[in-house]
Amino acid sequence: MKVLALARGPRLQVGRGAGKQPQWKISGLSINAASLASSAGTGPCVLLVGADPAWSRAVRAATETVGAKCVVAVASGRDGVRHLLRSEAPFSHVLLNPARDDGLLPTILNMTCDDTDSQIELLVLGRSAAAPSRACFITSPSVVSIAEALRRGCRTQRPRWTRRPSVRELRQALAERQVETRYQPLVAMADRAPHGLEVLARLHCGTRGVIGPDHFVPPMEAAGLAGELTALVAARGFADAAEPPLAEARMSVGLNVPLDVLLRADTLERLDALRAGAGLCAGRVTIELTESLAVGDVPRLRAAVERLRRAGYGVSLDDISPQMPGHEALLHLPFTAIKVDQAVVRRSAVSTEAAGFVRRLVDHAKQRGLLVIAEGVHDGHAWQRMRAAGVDVAQGFYIAPPLPVAAIPHWAEVWRERGEPE
Repeated sequence: MKVLALARGPRLQVGRGAGKQPQWKISGLSINAASLASSAGTGPCVLLVGADPAWSRAVRAATETVGAKCVVAVASGRDGVRHLLRSEAPFSHVLLNPARDDGLLPTILNMTCDDTDSQIELLVLGRSAAAPSRACFITSPSVVSIAEALRRGCRTQRPRWTRRPSVRELRQALAERQVETRYQPLVAMADRAPHGLEVLARLHCGTRGVIGPDHFVPPMEAAGLAGELTALVAARGFADAAEPPLAEARMSVGLNVPLDVLLRADTLERLDALRAGAGLCAGRVTIELTESLAVGDVPRLRAAVERLRRAGYGVSLDDISPQMPGHEALLHLPFTAIKVDQAVVRRSAVSTEAAGFVRRLVDHAKQRGLLVIAEGVHDGHAWQRMRAAGVDVAQGFYIAPPLPVAAIPHWAEVWRERGEPE
């Protein structure tokens, strides 16, 4: 087992014991690194956040019992969030002392077991009134209890849908404002500076946690509820963008709007009212036309895009690919940006056709003064490939997954510290 301690704050430090062997001091607990070097396992990789000496001793013994391959100990919730945001983080479990979470327990919950894209389990050490009932608790620093929790996991807390929600359930979710927002950062490829955030919807399903959009957005659109969903997501996104911590960064926010909603006569008026109510200027908002419906009336779409542009909004064409019906005609509409579909970005690594499509998009965009945004930039190779093709902005898990709003300033710090991919 590999035990690591991040030397941030007075509770974590690396020194040498009397026998001159390296010692990892975790919350006052000395661990002989040499004695652990030969016990590397294939079990879980644990992030231990804010543990006191009693919990640290118990976790150490439990991780040895289950053959953990690594343990990273940090002093606070802030440092825990930063470690989760590092793209190379291999953690399977987060063990968190809520007394030292820096108020970030909900954020860490959103980044772990509440995130349908995450495979990380969150185990709360002790009880906390702030932790929801669906969280998994280890009530006392028992080696047996911790080892069992690491072996068993807490899959019951991860949301699972065996069917799509009914129209009645969807209407109830909207009426009770059960929709939450996550924010996926976009960064400029030239200088790696933060460019903006895409606002993404999640459905909070009581004790079952947070449900991803694939499970509820299509049935909402099919039920004619897309307008209500868009308004609710816009209200939350605009409010977050106008408040700390996003207000200081002044990053733009991108709002997904389906075609049928974009073409409605009252959409601009409703957007303006929500934006003005939040105190946000139109220049910090980009409307992203989603690809859920084919465009049947290009002149009508042009008129809608022009109205948004006159009102000061940016407008982007989302998920563009060779398979998008009529994409050639859409590229001549007055958009401010075009977003390359993540499937095209992925295929461009092995397909000359996909790579050529990206290059043609970039050439077209430069002629018309448009930004080109690559979606699905999930690793350093994709980053280098898109930058070499002349893409302006990148979005994807290489930069960050969709995040709760409280994690964005921590992401910005971690991103600034990262270097270029090798």
